[in-house]
Amino acid sequence: MSSAEIILVAAMMVAAAPLPPGDWGGDGVMLRVTADGAVLSADCASGVIRGALSPDGDGRFSAGGLHVRDAPGPAPGDQQLRDNARFSGRIADGWMTLTVREAGGAATEYRMQAGRRVKLHRCG
Repeated sequence: MSSAEIILVAAMMVAAAPLPPGDWGGDGVMLRVTADGAVLSADCASGVIRGALSPDGDGRFSAGGLHVRDAPGPAPGDQQLRDNARFSGRIADGWMTLTVREAGGAATEYRMQAGRRVKLHRCG
């Protein structure tokens, strides 16, 4: 392997830079990105993404976490919260498409814009 090939392979192995902290907003959804993950707030759902969001060269990312669908009325007091979802997405031109797939459940897709603040209308 030539030195140019070694440099190319090493460059490809460098981890993608994490998404900087900030807010993303869309219709009925807001994502607050932090240095070590993100917090999702939606009209009738919430979630926590565990681990920094590091888009690849095509703007794609994936991380695990917790997603909870809200419903009207009191929440069960004995509900055990554990990671149950995969968050995957793509960022392009200041927009993020985020797909949340719960284990054994259907996928939910959100579309958000960088820096957009929104007002949520909680279930209930």
